[in-house]
Amino acid sequence: MATCSGTYLHALLTGPPGVGKTTLIKKVCAVVAKKRGDVKMSGFYTEEVREGGGRVGFDVVTLQGERAILARVSGVSQGHSVTEGATRRPREASPTVGRYQVDVTSFETIALPALEYKSTKTPVALSKVRGNSSVSDSPKILERKPPGRKTTSAYSSTLETGVKSGKRDELPVQLHMRDCLVVIDEIGKMELFSKSFVASVEGLFENMSNEWRVVLATIPVAGRGKSHWLLEELRHRRNCRLFQVTEKNRDSLVQEVSDFVLQRLTAAQ
Repeated sequence: MATCSGTYLHALLTGPPGVGKTTLIKKVCAVVAKKRGDVKMSGFYTEEVREGGGRVGFDVVTLQGERAILARVSGVSQGHSVTEGATRRPREASPTVGRYQVDVTSFETIALPALEYKSTKTPVALSKVRGNSSVSDSPKILERKPPGRKTTSAYSSTLETGVKSGKRDELPVQLHMRDCLVVIDEIGKMELFSKSFVASVEGLFENMSNEWRVVLATIPVAGRGKSHWLLEELRHRRNCRLFQVTEKNRDSLVQEVSDFVLQRLTAAQ
């Protein structure tokens, strides 16, 4: 069972690519949903998209099952190859990570709303714990629409006003939830190209919002080079417990991380 320190509230999972962080986070969410049916969960995870035995990109999938493109290799669009009739979109200005072109607009379309809990439906995406997405059986990709105006500033401003005044009734409705688990898989290089995402994540970890939410997130393992400033900040936050995921401990961590999250959710009430 995880150690309960009064300084810890959020859980961060880190480890090398392919070690099983996404599978672990899905299993933890399934345990939480089973033991605490009243817990409200929102957020997203990242899933590989494969074609012909090879990886062609990544999708972002919300806990409610909505899906959108995060990144694709050159020549792959909307989950289908160009040879299958998909229209190739110009991506000269798209940021890249290795051979993948990141579709920031598509990512923001569902990732940003997913960080603010709005639905009372039981997450449906948790039932499929294992298995990667394939091009042929992927759910319909959401149409790319310009994301809404960034609400982080207004959100933070309203929150700060309510906290300073001591009047909880002045806070937005969604902030009253003390049993809300926000899942972010992951806070990585591709996702961090979105400035709006960076601002939203930073806001979730701010001290003044800790009373209402517990965050369960994955971050890349620290490399030799300089990391994004947000990753450096998260790794050293006193209210975050960092779990190192390896092939040897990833199975045992399911119970340990689940216990930690359940304890933190109880403490947050």
